[in-house]
Amino acid sequence: MTQTSYAGLPGRVVLITGGASGIGAAFVRAFAAQQARVAFLDIDADAGAALAQMKKWPLNRGHFIPNCIWTDSRD
Repeated sequence: MTQTSYAGLPGRVVLITGGASGIGAAFVRAFAAQQARVAFLDIDADAGAALAQMKKWPLNRGHFIPNCIWTDSRD
């Protein structure tokens, strides 16, 4: 699989909900690989902490916000 490079992403801030596992984690890794500054949140604190502690983070670009539930305030 080839990965596309986006010249406008380095240094940009990206917020990903549900970023601790699955496709969300794939987005976290992909944006970090493009040198974006990535913050991600998830209710799975263990998986999020494990992803945030990865040794392969380029320039420490991953920041995890644990135990965060994104809901509609009208609920």
